[in-house]
Amino acid sequence: MCIALYRLCSGGSMGGGSAGRGSGLSRRRLGGDVLEVPHPLEERVRVAASLAAHSAAEHSADTMLDQQDAEPAQPVHTADAQPAAQQAGTAPSTAVVAGAAAVHGFVRKAGPLNPKLWQPQYRQWRRERRQAWLEDRQERLAAGKPAPPLPLTQECQVWVNHKYRIIYLRHAKTGSSSLFCHFNGCRDANANGQAATAFVPLQSVPEEELEDLWRSYFVVTFVRNAYTRAISSYRMMMRNVASQSYGWDQFCADPASFVDECLADPACSKKGADFVYTHIQPQAECIKAADGGWAVDFIGRMEHIDQDLSLVLELLDQRRPKGVAGVPPVKPLEHSLENVNGRGCNETASAGRHAAREQYCDPEDYFRGQHSGCLAAVAQQYQEDMGTLQFVAQQAPEALDVFDAAEHTIAGSHAAEQLQQEQAELELAGDAAGDGEAAAEARRMLR
Repeated sequence: MCIALYRLCSGGSMGGGSAGRGSGLSRRRLGGDVLEVPHPLEERVRVAASLAAHSAAEHSADTMLDQQDAEPAQPVHTADAQPAAQQAGTAPSTAVVAGAAAVHGFVRKAGPLNPKLWQPQYRQWRRERRQAWLEDRQERLAAGKPAPPLPLTQECQVWVNHKYRIIYLRHAKTGSSSLFCHFNGCRDANANGQAATAFVPLQSVPEEELEDLWRSYFVVTFVRNAYTRAISSYRMMMRNVASQSYGWDQFCADPASFVDECLADPACSKKGADFVYTHIQPQAECIKAADGGWAVDFIGRMEHIDQDLSLVLELLDQRRPKGVAGVPPVKPLEHSLENVNGRGCNETASAGRHAAREQYCDPEDYFRGQHSGCLAAVAQQYQEDMGTLQFVAQQAPEALDVFDAAEHTIAGSHAAEQLQQEQAELELAGDAAGDGEAAAEARRMLR
């Protein structure tokens, strides 16, 4: 069974047949592969199955652990998910700059986030790891070689809400402030009546308890295209320094070089090197378990935050304990979070604020012409993000083989077909969720 929200498949639909005009699935061409977009009913089935699986996990943790031990989950790297440039064997195109992660949606969680990457008892280990990388970087630069890929230089950010049993793995520059605004009411959660949905940092958990916590909680993260994230980081960093001698070409080739620029600036130096490292470090390692499998249940995309977050909110509300004081229904997404913190493409310096030397309205311009070397440079610096999340080029509308939107809605003379399909999907949901209470829960949600 495919595990991404928009499944990159080479086979047929959930109903077992190939995708076609009668299947309820639209098909989009991506190179030689097919990107299947689920029917709304199919999406509901998979939400139901996911919820039922989590419900079953809380009652049969030992069984699930045995299954995970027998078959450890690994991040998916299928041929279907390869970036178009890699499939064709050609130089990467700037079109990938606008692409979202091809690996996203529901994934099979292997276990907790690697404790070494965030638990306080491993802080010294993380410092030594960063120091070893800094020394390697210095040696390479001194020898005239490119800077090594960015490693994880800061601890992963792990946030939790125990009332709703959700863990959020946060990354800088991925819309996390917007997401927190929705859950926490931005500044004053109590004043906005959202204290119940507020997240707090998950500081330290005994490792013997971590497995149970991670298994029973819904773990979610949101990620962003590494190219546009690098642009956002650069523009943010440049607001903190007065000098105009540092530019995008330096940053794209070696984002860590901005640390020296920051420490040389009186105002930026007060924030320190950790401020810079937090906003430039990669995302991929902070969503993986110690065995290399996923540490999350769901991977959302900043580029589609409204769509993906709405699905998370729906599932979260279904999972919440009903009739429990202090655990109100989860607030649905009422306003778009896309570009909520967006800035104009031509910022100007103001009192206490500076602006980047290069500012382009089209993100692809940061990788064209005089900046053409930045496409490969960013890919090299964030190579683990590229390989794990698989950013793919957006397809032009005329290149898409998309069926009419009406085919996503079965009505009129198709009512009988809809009923037949729903029965098949219900049976599939039961199979996916398992027998007993889990299957019953999946069926209840679909009514």
